[in-house]
Amino acid sequence: MHLEDKSLHEFGDRVIKMEERGTFLHFPTREEVISSLEEAGFRLIEGILRSELCEESEEVKKFSTDCVLWLVQKP
Repeated sequence: MHLEDKSLHEFGDRVIKMEERGTFLHFPTREEVISSLEEAGFRLIEGILRSELCEESEEVKKFSTDCVLWLVQKP
């Protein structure tokens, strides 16, 4: 298994080592998320990085990466 296959990163795909085995993860682009939300009938109100909303403790920063929080509405 190629855990560092750089070509996967272009598509938001990663293979990471978790509990001694490779695990596939897909990180969608902003456009993919918005498209999926619209397809499901939701309206995007806001998409913002967690770090822009609040300052996390050092303990949280050690185990968690920044992420986007999505505020949506189902009409």
